[in-house]
Amino acid sequence: MSEKQRKGRRAYLNDIKMNESGKYVYEGTYYAWDEKEKGRRRILAKLWGVCAVLAAAAVAAGCIPAPGMENCVYLVLPYALQVIAAVSVCWGLGRLSLGGNPLREYVYQAAVEKLPGRAVISAVFAGLTAAGELVYVIQNGVQGEAGMFALCLVLEAIVTAAALYLRFAVLKLSWEKQSRRTDKNR
Repeated sequence: MSEKQRKGRRAYLNDIKMNESGKYVYEGTYYAWDEKEKGRRRILAKLWGVCAVLAAAAVAAGCIPAPGMENCVYLVLPYALQVIAAVSVCWGLGRLSLGGNPLREYVYQAAVEKLPGRAVISAVFAGLTAAGELVYVIQNGVQGEAGMFALCLVLEAIVTAAALYLRFAVLKLSWEKQSRRTDKNR
């Protein structure tokens, strides 16, 4: 019986085979992070710290009573998309952290290759939220909430800075593609 070759999202399943003892093993390509374990932990801790700041600032921006945040579509929509993007960044960093070293190719593609783009999307939506807040205040005034308006802009700037930092930090990581391994090498 011939094996079915999968395409698309589930193509990585083509690299998972059953060995002689009846266990499934991954026989695909690996990517090794060119960093010692202690350095790897330090870098991941720093990335998680920045990710926590990004997520906390993104959530906090929606929890403060900034002018227009409760009823203005052009503020609420980019804010909601920014929070979704921040969650996506945290999810990608989680895949990177839990994938081990070396990473399987499909984990590398889902985490390392896509994390910088997710961070940019989060930064863009934070910028759009800040721009929308500015437009709202120009049209309607601060409505006695000048402090909350300023805090909202600061939080959006923090989200943008943290997201861009994550993007550049992940792009600087050095990875080496390794040949396929067998069960004996694990």
